Amino acid sequence: MARLRTIVVVVFAAHDFEQARRPLVHEGAIDIETVDVIARLRLSARRSGLEMTLHDPAPELTELLGLAGLDTLLG
Repeated sequence: MARLRTIVVVVFAAHDFEQARRPLVHEGAIDIETVDVIARLRLSARRSGLEMTLHDPAPELTELLGLAGLDTLLG
Protein backbone atom coordinates (compact mmCIF):
# COMPACT_ATOMS: atom_id res chain seq x y z
CA MET A 1 0.00 0.00 0.00
CA ALA A 2 1.40 3.40 -1.01
CA ARG A 3 1.56 6.09 1.62
CA LEU A 4 0.56 9.73 1.33
CA ARG A 5 3.39 12.22 1.07
CA THR A 6 3.80 15.91 0.34
CA ILE A 7 5.31 16.23 -3.12
CA VAL A 8 5.37 20.04 -3.36
CA VAL A 9 4.18 23.19 -1.60
CA VAL A 10 1.96 25.34 -3.82
CA VAL A 11 2.13 29.10 -3.16
CA PHE A 12 -0.42 31.58 -4.51
CA ALA A 13 0.37 35.29 -4.56
CA ALA A 14 -1.05 38.57 -5.83
CA HIS A 15 0.95 41.78 -6.21
CA ASP A 16 3.97 40.16 -4.53
CA PHE A 17 1.89 39.31 -1.45
CA GLU A 18 1.41 35.66 -0.54
CA GLN A 19 -2.28 34.76 -0.40
CA ALA A 20 -2.06 31.04 0.41
CA ARG A 21 0.45 28.23 0.84
CA ARG A 22 -0.77 24.64 0.61
CA PRO A 23 0.96 21.26 0.43
CA LEU A 24 0.08 19.03 -2.50
CA VAL A 25 -0.26 15.56 -1.04
CA HIS A 26 -0.03 12.53 -3.29
CA GLU A 27 -0.25 8.77 -2.97
CA GLY A 28 1.86 6.50 -5.15
CA ALA A 29 4.09 7.33 -8.09
CA ILE A 30 4.24 10.84 -9.50
CA ASP A 31 3.17 10.76 -13.14
CA ILE A 32 1.84 12.95 -15.94
CA GLU A 33 -1.57 13.10 -14.22
CA THR A 34 0.11 14.85 -11.31
CA VAL A 35 1.62 17.37 -13.72
CA ASP A 36 -1.84 17.84 -15.27
CA VAL A 37 -3.29 18.72 -11.85
CA ILE A 38 -0.53 21.30 -11.32
CA ALA A 39 -1.09 22.80 -14.79
CA ARG A 40 -4.81 23.11 -14.08
CA LEU A 41 -4.11 24.75 -10.73
CA ARG A 42 -1.87 27.26 -12.48
CA LEU A 43 -4.56 28.03 -15.06
CA SER A 44 -7.19 28.54 -12.34
CA ALA A 45 -4.81 30.77 -10.38
CA ARG A 46 -4.10 32.95 -13.40
CA ARG A 47 -7.79 33.26 -14.18
CA SER A 48 -8.26 34.48 -10.60
CA GLY A 49 -5.47 37.02 -10.95
CA LEU A 50 -2.96 35.06 -8.87
CA GLU A 51 0.56 33.90 -9.55
CA MET A 52 1.49 30.37 -8.55
CA THR A 53 4.90 29.00 -7.63
CA LEU A 54 6.03 25.61 -6.38
CA HIS A 55 8.41 25.13 -3.46
CA ASP A 56 10.31 22.07 -2.19
CA PRO A 57 9.26 19.71 -5.01
CA ALA A 58 10.00 16.00 -4.91
CA PRO A 59 12.91 15.19 -7.29
CA GLU A 60 10.75 13.11 -9.64
CA LEU A 61 8.21 15.96 -9.87
CA THR A 62 10.99 18.40 -10.79
CA GLU A 63 12.02 16.10 -13.62
CA LEU A 64 8.48 15.73 -14.97
CA LEU A 65 7.82 19.47 -14.75
CA GLY A 66 10.95 20.05 -16.81
CA LEU A 67 9.80 17.61 -19.47
CA ALA A 68 6.40 19.31 -19.57
CA GLY A 69 7.90 22.80 -19.81
CA LEU A 70 6.48 23.86 -16.44
CA ASP A 71 9.79 24.14 -14.61
CA THR A 72 9.34 27.94 -14.60
CA LEU A 73 6.86 27.38 -11.73
CA LEU A 74 9.63 26.29 -9.42
CA GLY A 75 10.35 29.07 -6.95
